[in-house]
Amino acid sequence: MADAGYVRIHRRLLGHPAFRNDSEALAFAWMVTKASWKDTRVRYKEHNIALKRGDLAVSIRDLAAVLDRPKGWVERLIIRLKNETMIETRRAEGGRTAPLVITIRNYAVFQASQDGDETPPKTQSRTRGGTQTGQRPDREQEREEDKKKEDIDASARASRVSPSFEPSDGNGKMAEIAARWSPERRLQEIERWRSHHMARGTRMIDWNAAWQTWIGNSEKFGRSAQRPLDLGYGTGHSGIPI
Repeated sequence: MADAGYVRIHRRLLGHPAFRNDSEALAFAWMVTKASWKDTRVRYKEHNIALKRGDLAVSIRDLAAVLDRPKGWVERLIIRLKNETMIETRRAEGGRTAPLVITIRNYAVFQASQDGDETPPKTQSRTRGGTQTGQRPDREQEREEDKKKEDIDASARASRVSPSFEPSDGNGKMAEIAARWSPERRLQEIERWRSHHMARGTRMIDWNAAWQTWIGNSEKFGRSAQRPLDLGYGTGHSGIPI
C-alpha cells in the first residue's frame, strides 16, 4: 500500500504527448502514488488481493469518484494508457465482479528500490571522472540545469490574467469552433475561463493559447472537462494491508 514515503515524478509528466491534457497526467500520477511499492496483500471490496510491486486495486467507479470525472472519461484514459504501454490491467481473483488491478509499467522509474524506506537517495561522493557515483553524467546534469533555468525564466515572464483581458480565438481550428458558438455562449465561456484562472491564481506566458485550449476542451468534453482535478484519496484507495 502506497501510504507513505516518496515517488519520483518529473515535471515533464505535465505536457507529455501520451496525455491529452494535464488532468490525464495528474490522474496517472495519482495511480503511481497509490501503487504498492512492495509485494503485499490487501482487502478491497470484500476481496483478498495479492498485489505485486507497482500494482493497485481499484474499481473504475471508485477511480472516477476520487478523480471527480465521469466513468467514461476514466475508461477512455485506461484504454489510452494501455495503448501507450504505460499500464497493464487484469481482474483480481473472483470472477468478473472482482476489482480491477492496474500495474504501472516501468514502476522502477518512479520508485528507487524495493528494499528500504522509500526515502530519496543520499548524494554520493564525486568521482575523479567528474560525475557522482550512481548519478547521471555531467552532460545530462548540464541539460537538466539548463532546463531549470528555462523554467525559472518562463516563470518570471508568466503573469495572471487581467479581469478585462479579451482573448483571441486565433486563426485555426479553435477559431472555427468558437465561430459556431452564439455570441452569448462565447461571452459566458470567456467569463467562466477568466473566473477559473483568477480563482486559481494561474500564471501563464500566453493567455491567448490558454483560451484556445479552453475552447478545444469545451468542445470535446463539455463543461465537466473544466472542473479541477481532485486528487483527494476518497474511496479510490488500493486497499487496507492485511
